Amino acid sequence: MSLRRRLVLALLMVAAVLGLVTYFVTRSTSSELVHQVDRQLQDVAASRLEHFAGRPFGDDSMPSTLYYAELFPDGTFRTRLVPNLDDDADLPSVSADRVRSRLQGKPFMADSREGNGRWRVLVTQGPDHLEVSAISLNDVDRSVHRLLLVEILGSVAVLGALALMGWWVVRLGVRPIKQMTDVAADIADGDLSHRVPELPHPGAEVAELGTALNRMLTTIQDSFAERALTEDRLKQFVADA
Repeated sequence: MSLRRRLVLALLMVAAVLGLVTYFVTRSTSSELVHQVDRQLQDVAASRLEHFAGRPFGDDSMPSTLYYAELFPDGTFRTRLVPNLDDDADLPSVSADRVRSRLQGKPFMADSREGNGRWRVLVTQGPDHLEVSAISLNDVDRSVHRLLLVEILGSVAVLGALALMGWWVVRLGVRPIKQMTDVAADIADGDLSHRVPELPHPGAEVAELGTALNRMLTTIQDSFAERALTEDRLKQFVADA
């Protein structure tokens, strides 16, 4: 396998590794951010009386990122608090049947009523009703998207740098060796006049090898020329005799 193909294969392997690292870092970061939202919901559920006692339904006078509603046994769904800090946040799409089926003390995912937003929702048991707490995942999604963009740009930069380095190695080492191979083939065919082209990096090992090869070829060519001259003189001497 040629060096060029090995370099391409190495770049593909590095790209695969970077892709896996990007996937796992993004996934773990997203999971951790969602877990933080879950802990916020559980804290709110544990201190609901402190947060909502005496506040009217639909009160939005205080800044909040929380959605809070109560579902009563007769099916009445009353919203006590709506988020008002995120302009992009809608309201979670949760029906009464779904709220009743999710009374397990574990947060779950819900879509927005409009748009493509996501919500984390927790249903808990109140004194005579079910309590629904929800937090929008817009901030989480934006953070994950920014992280993914940085990872992609970083991976592209790394691959670009490696590709540039590989191109430089091929240009510095492989191409001169190919030129020497062509010169050697011409010499094997009997043409001693060919030389290795002067390389742009005189201090490199390949350049020193090319210089030594050219000196050797010059010496061989001079030897053959001197031998031919000697033979010509000998033939002339014999003819004169």
